[in-house]
Amino acid sequence: MKSLFILLFYLCVINVQPSVNYDASRATYHHQNTDSQNNPLQSAVLIQLPFGHPYQTQSQHENNLSAKDDERWIRWGVYVNGILVLATLVLAITAVYQAKAAKASVQAVVKSERAWILVEKVGLEYLVPIEVQQNQPNYVSIDFRNYGKTIAKMTAWKFGLYITEIVDEPPAIAYEIDKDIFNSSIQPPKEPVPQIAQLMGKEAIIHQADYDAIIGKTDVTKFLWLCGIIKYEDVFDPKTEHETLVCYRFGTWRSGKEPFFKMVVAKYNKET
Repeated sequence: MKSLFILLFYLCVINVQPSVNYDASRATYHHQNTDSQNNPLQSAVLIQLPFGHPYQTQSQHENNLSAKDDERWIRWGVYVNGILVLATLVLAITAVYQAKAAKASVQAVVKSERAWILVEKVGLEYLVPIEVQQNQPNYVSIDFRNYGKTIAKMTAWKFGLYITEIVDEPPAIAYEIDKDIFNSSIQPPKEPVPQIAQLMGKEAIIHQADYDAIIGKTDVTKFLWLCGIIKYEDVFDPKTEHETLVCYRFGTWRSGKEPFFKMVVAKYNKET
């Protein structure tokens, strides 16, 4: 785009500079007769009288008229060249904007048709302290779904539960994933994919004291995070890998209500 404007400007400068050649026929010389050759004051001199001077010869008058005609044509040539260059510039700018509009339209179509993987729901039936429900693992169920209109090539995913102290974000390890252990699979639109997120740690269980500290029965001193990452490709651009980062926090968000997972960190839970 920048190169096009530079080229057009260069053409404009070249076109609007008229070429003016000296015409020797415009200069009128007066030669004295042979009798006055010895008079240095009567040697050949260039006489260029202003236009309309009463002592101009017919030839001088015609030359001046011709010069004014040439100047008039030069001015018209400059105007015409300027108009042509301006028109070319307008057409070039219009073409560029049309190309950008066409590209934006194509991108909008692709965006509306490609695969989009998002988490659909989270189940809490197995998130119970070990003292309450013996011999039951602590985990939550998750469904994610392809909300797009075309298939997705799933390349990797991971979900887990993490207990931390009071911090602003979940642990970074929650989003580290080893793709080598995954085999790619095809996910059609609209079909949910059930998964589970287990509690990560040495014991992989929630004790009653931890549960009370998380939900704030006395005071909130710990956080329980549900984290996940989904990697996939769409059919329109197989070289681009999309990511959906999941981040929820468990807590009692309304007085007198049951605790649930809530999105609390804005940069997560978005597809990229």
